[in-house]
Amino acid sequence: YAAWCNPCKMFSRVLEQTAAEYEGDAVIGKVDVDQNPELAVKFNINTIPHIVVFSDGNVIYSNPGMMTKPEILEHLK
Repeated sequence: YAAWCNPCKMFSRVLEQTAAEYEGDAVIGKVDVDQNPELAVKFNINTIPHIVVFSDGNVIYSNPGMMTKPEILEHLK
């Protein structure tokens, strides 16, 4: 995510809806790559938006680009 990224802003709506539905079951958030460049490097984020799914602290899915809500839900199972 970045404040200047229009696709990120559009994708934020989908993430916010998903976060509301999964409250208590999953933590869904955004990280501003301009304010946290070390995380972007650590997780090899070269394009935004970019989704990273963790389970028990391990990356189980990482993909650049926007996703639909059903696609996000598929990776949260």
